[in-house]
Amino acid sequence: MNKLRIGQVGVGAWGKNHCEILARMPDVNLVGLHDLHFERCGKTAGDFDTREFGDLRELLEAVDALVVTAPTAQHYDLARRALEHGKHVFVEKPMCAAVAEAEQLVGLSRDNNLVLQVGHIERFNPAFQAILNTTLAPIFVETRRLAPFSPRGTDISVVADLMIHDLDLIVPLLGFQVAKIDAIGLAAASDKIDFAHARLLFENGSVASLTASRVAATKLRTMEIFEEHQHYKLDFLEHRTIKRAYPDGVPGGSSEPGSVISSNNSLDYNPLTQELQAFIHAVNTSKQPAVSGLDGLRALKLAIEIEKTLEETQQSADFDAVALPTVQGSD
Repeated sequence: MNKLRIGQVGVGAWGKNHCEILARMPDVNLVGLHDLHFERCGKTAGDFDTREFGDLRELLEAVDALVVTAPTAQHYDLARRALEHGKHVFVEKPMCAAVAEAEQLVGLSRDNNLVLQVGHIERFNPAFQAILNTTLAPIFVETRRLAPFSPRGTDISVVADLMIHDLDLIVPLLGFQVAKIDAIGLAAASDKIDFAHARLLFENGSVASLTASRVAATKLRTMEIFEEHQHYKLDFLEHRTIKRAYPDGVPGGSSEPGSVISSNNSLDYNPLTQELQAFIHAVNTSKQPAVSGLDGLRALKLAIEIEKTLEETQQSADFDAVALPTVQGSD
């Protein structure tokens, strides 16, 4: 089988990780890179023994697929141009800055029978993979996604930057439409929302509580799923899921010892590698990608609804009276 010819646009801090993985994949030919920061692009191309393309059109003519890891504001234009040139596209999350843009990309990929995969990497985390084939009936889900401040990603809010990962996981997990959203947040270190807390009420009565911060003291990425008689705790940093049963239905009462149902701390396991391999597999087999454009669109819609709720809350005369939840950086 011929190697899949892939080009990449965007070689910032996160994009370099994609370059490194693609460059060493045996079934991939990393044809070249494109970035408006020409000096950075040239250096990165040299580091991974590939070519710098100053003209995006020239790069598109030389590849079968394009990986987009540029800033969010550029996602739509880059992915659109690639799809219009008949190229498969992997685009990092959030897939676009606006819902209408994402809808157009979904339409282009569908009409041209092209793969459009969105980079929701936590789908490939062993902690989440462990519950994929489990029938769940969550009553309450709580997520905490915290990180120390970094200038990277501050062109978008913490909702689109971090919380969107959990939005992508929760909605299909619960399997119902969101009926109501409450949210509060604040800008602490940038001109965008850096801390956000959202409460989602679903049509079946279940509730999800999501907290995201990029101004925390330490890094934390957890999800807890509460059912009537059992509880799951997913630790995305440790790649571990712990299941604990409560025979009497009381989480704080008697319980069976917790059992680890997923743990993959191998240094060889990399969710980003798995994600890119899934994209390549989808292209080579003409199958639906693991995280489709429709999946990315759904998460984006919900993230934007939360951002709108945050704006309304901030403009409310009662905002000063709203108590922000206290979030600790560890368990």
